[in-house]
Amino acid sequence: MRTWRISLTYSGKDAEGGDGAYSFDFHRRIFPRRIEPGFVTQTILIVDDSEEAREHISGILTEGLAGIRTLTAPNGLDAFMLLVSRQVDLVLCDVVMPVLDGFKFLALKATRPDLSDVPVIILTVVEEVSQKVKALEAGAADCLTKPVHASELLARVRVHLKARSFQQELRRKNAELELLSNTDALTRIANRRHFLAIAEVELLRAAEERVPLSVVMVDIDHFKKINDDYGHLIGDQVLGRVADTLQGDLRHGEIAARYGGEEFAVLLPNTELSGAAAFAQRCRTRLEALRMDVAGRALSIRVQGGPSLQPAPVSVRNRSLLEPEISWGIQIPAQVNELRVTASFGVAGFPSPKIHTVDDLLRCADRALYRAKASGRDCVYLDGQAGAAS
Repeated sequence: MRTWRISLTYSGKDAEGGDGAYSFDFHRRIFPRRIEPGFVTQTILIVDDSEEAREHISGILTEGLAGIRTLTAPNGLDAFMLLVSRQVDLVLCDVVMPVLDGFKFLALKATRPDLSDVPVIILTVVEEVSQKVKALEAGAADCLTKPVHASELLARVRVHLKARSFQQELRRKNAELELLSNTDALTRIANRRHFLAIAEVELLRAAEERVPLSVVMVDIDHFKKINDDYGHLIGDQVLGRVADTLQGDLRHGEIAARYGGEEFAVLLPNTELSGAAAFAQRCRTRLEALRMDVAGRALSIRVQGGPSLQPAPVSVRNRSLLEPEISWGIQIPAQVNELRVTASFGVAGFPSPKIHTVDDLLRCADRALYRAKASGRDCVYLDGQAGAAS
């Protein structure tokens, strides 16, 4: 149902022939409230030195749009302080104001890249096209001439709020895609491509700032046998728990990645070779405590001192227990009750006379890893060191 805002004033002779003036002022909002799902909890900042104008515009918005919250400011400086401290989705800004006018407000807002996506609609009494062009060139998203017609104001606000919602959703989707492109789907840690990109940046920084940088290469021992004896589902769980173990010992700025197959890489900025060796030893000790048990009719993985990873129990067919067969097809030898998980580690660090690129750094760490595996596995070798690190 449409409602109306009507103001009538009559001046002239009254019924008895005398001078008189009669005013009739009947106010109602022109537009009923509409439910706009995309506008829920969105905030609009109204900037005008006139309190009456601020209240008038705020009333139009709150009555015409559902879920809208309004903030108000009497000048550009107060508006900017609100903009940097509160979540604002749209700004309606007058031009002529004390302290800081509309154009100076736009210039101040432009100094903050994080506010670039907040649209500003300039409200001006000047009808010249040159004034609107000036506002648009200064960074305004739109211009409206005062006095503002309620229907036009609501239409413009809807358009800009929807556009901002679409932009926010697009950024969120892009961030999700970037995360997926940088993450190994199985272990949920960084993948090889992302690791190499970060390593390039960190090596350049280490060279410029003359700070150390270390890499630890990790390879799960006898992983093929784990897959052969227990199946790839159990092998995948082992990969995930190894990744969690490496990730759990990292500090801010350090990164662990699945480098390929059962091999992992860890990048340790600002870490000397001795510090990287200590990190590797801690991880080796934790992984050495990793066990996979065949307990009754359920499979479980446990790490000493850590949380239990318990898959859903699986049924066993009514067969001889000398050769049990899990119903989803994994053959478990009857004589195997516990699987021990270990890994070998190779450590290399920058600066070093033989390391100039990321490939050099990884090659040195990989060479140390090869020596660890050749020396019996379940140990840590440092690049250039004759024996296993203690």
